[in-house]
This record gives sequence, C-alpha cells and structure tokens, in this order.
Amino acid sequence: MTGLVFEPEAHTYHLDGVRLPSVSEIIAGLGLARDWSFLKDRDFYLARGRAVHACVQFHFMGQEIDWSFEGAEIVRPRFDKFLRVAREGNLRPILCEAPMASPIFRFAGTVDYLGAFGPYLLAFADWKGDDQEPENELQVDGGYRGLAIEAARRGELGDITPADLMVCPSFIVPLGGSKGPIRLPDTDGANVGLFRGMAAAYNWKLSKFGDPK
Repeated sequence: MTGLVFEPEAHTYHLDGVRLPSVSEIIAGLGLARDWSFLKDRDFYLARGRAVHACVQFHFMGQEIDWSFEGAEIVRPRFDKFLRVAREGNLRPILCEAPMASPIFRFAGTVDYLGAFGPYLLAFADWKGDDQEPENELQVDGGYRGLAIEAARRGELGDITPADLMVCPSFIVPLGGSKGPIRLPDTDGANVGLFRGMAAAYNWKLSKFGDPK
C-alpha cells in the first residue's frame, strides 16, 4: 500500500505520516489479551519471535539463512518445525510477513501468511510460540483477515476477491512444543466485523483519553 511505513524494531505503522494502532495494540488496549508483563524475560521472547519470523520470511523469499547469529541455537528448532509444517502442508505463499493498513477503520498489522495450506488453496496462518491463546481468533480471523479483505477490494491481491478471503480457513501454527497446526473456528466473517468495531472503540478511546494502554 502506498504511504504505509512499517518500523519493525518499534513495531509501529504510519499511513501517510499518521500513526495507526496495530491489531495487537487494539486487542491489548481493550483488555482482551493475556497480560504477559509479569514475564521477566519478555524482551527475550519478543526477540526470539522476531528472529523466527525473519527466518520464515527468508525461506519463502528463497534466501539462505546464516545461522552464525547470536541466539541461533534457540531459533533453529522452531524454524525446523516450521519447515516440517511447510513441507507437510505444501505451503505456497501469496503473502508472507506483509504489512497492511486499513485507511477506513484506521488500524494496521502484518499478515504472517496467506496462501495454500494443506488441502486449501487459500488460507491464513500465523506463527506462534508454544500454543494458541484466545485472543488469536480476534487477531488472525478478525484483524488480519479484515486487512486482507480491504487490500483485495483495492485490487492489490490479483484475482483474489473479498468473498474468497471471507470464507477461507485460518490456522495458528505453534512452532514450539509438539502441537500441530490449529484450525480456528469458522465464523463466516463475523470476527471481521467484530474487530472493526474494536478498532473504532480503540480509536475513539485514544482520541478522548489518550493511550488506552
């Protein structure tokens, strides 16, 4: 999208110079996410997650990964599990680690994966740590799906239509532990409307009271 700037380190989004809240910020800011502030090593887990996502992106871009970086030994097992999932599910991405924004509903986020997944020609997938959290349904099936639908309406996804994106399945893929991909419940787009309402509530609260967090 023209005018969208994503700053990975700060994980912030600006559209035409205006800061937009992320999908995760909205969920947390409305008190709908588990509070992980008690974790002493929270920065460690965030850095590990960013490294895993970067390796996945390099893989899909066909770039070789230099495993000499610091902390590679804790990233490699999770990447290896991703490779197993990618091989068994015959993953073929249309989007991978794609920053997107909604100029209508005023939020942004990064879609981990949209493409072929197992028997489905089109599906969303999101890479997680060790398990699925309840808020993942709002994040992936509501926020990210909604962002992709708007991109399709703008003609940015080729032949993919909003109707295709409204009904395709979505998966959480834990890259730690032994659990395989978890299919999220089908809602026929209900979570998209729910998240748009959440974005409106968050932005209203932000305008009236400052940062809701």
